[in-house]
Amino acid sequence: MMETIERDGFAAEVGTGFILNAAGGHSVEIKLVTVSELKERPSNRSFSIVFQVPDGFTVEQGLYDLDHERMGTLQLFLVPVGDNRLESVFNLLIDTADG
Repeated sequence: MMETIERDGFAAEVGTGFILNAAGGHSVEIKLVTVSELKERPSNRSFSIVFQVPDGFTVEQGLYDLDHERMGTLQLFLVPVGDNRLESVFNLLIDTADG
């Protein structure tokens, strides 16, 4: 399991497959196709990733377990964004405390 979520970790895996474990014991390989640029603000950093889903496989919005050869097991909230694509958005808080 990934200890921390980092944009560069996903960017290094664009074009590779992840196994999405869906309800009812069904699983399908989805392909990471896009990683957005990192947006930095004073209190947070954000980026998104987009997966391509095979034709004929429907995935509803929700929390899913994914397995990847190098990244290990991930649990991501995925949202359908059209054309057999799923998106996950990351908003990472920045610790602004002094000291």
